[in-house]
Amino acid sequence: MVPAGPPLRFEWLVPSKPQDRPRYLALRAQVLGVLTAGYGKAAFPASLHDMRMTHEDQHLCFATKHDGSERIVACSYVRSDGKRGATAVLPAFRSVRIGTRLILESLIRIPHQFGEVAIDNLRHAELLVACGFRYASSIEFVRATLRELAPLVTGHVISNGRVIYRRKSRDMPEAERDFFLLHTLQDDRPAG
Repeated sequence: MVPAGPPLRFEWLVPSKPQDRPRYLALRAQVLGVLTAGYGKAAFPASLHDMRMTHEDQHLCFATKHDGSERIVACSYVRSDGKRGATAVLPAFRSVRIGTRLILESLIRIPHQFGEVAIDNLRHAELLVACGFRYASSIEFVRATLRELAPLVTGHVISNGRVIYRRKSRDMPEAERDFFLLHTLQDDRPAG
C-alpha cells in the first residue's frame, strides 16, 4: 500500500530513448536541481546524474505537485537491470514519505531491484528496507549482482548477517567506499 502524503502526479521517462528525450530536456534543469539538492554538488555533480540518465538505460520517475504546475519535488532513477541510481526529494517536501512513494512506484515498473548504499547512509538503507528490500548476506551474491563492478570489490566482512564490502570507484579508482547491497531479488543465500 502506498503511504499517504501530499497529492502528487508520478511520471516515467527513459531519457536515453528518442521519444522521451524532448520531455526530459524540458524538465532537465528541475530534475538535476532535485538531485543536486539531495546529493550535493561535490560527490555527485549534476553532470554525473545527467550522463547516467541520458547514456544508460535509466528509467526516471519523478513526482510533481498535483496543482496544475509542473514543479518537480522528487525524482528517482533505476536502470533496466534493476540497479538503483538515485532518489532525492526537495528539502521542503521531506518527511512526508514522498521518497517511499517514489520507490514503491518504481517497484511496480521494475520489481527486481538492487542498490548499493554507503554504510554511513543508514537513513536510506532503512527507507529501502521499509519498501521491501533486504540486505545481501553472501559475498557471492554481491559479486554476482554487481557484475562488471565485482572486480572492484577489495574486501568484505559479514556483520549481523549483512555483507559490508569495500569497493573502488569505477570513475575514480583511488577512491574506495564501504557499502551494503540491498535488493528485492531472489534469496541470496548460497546453495548447500
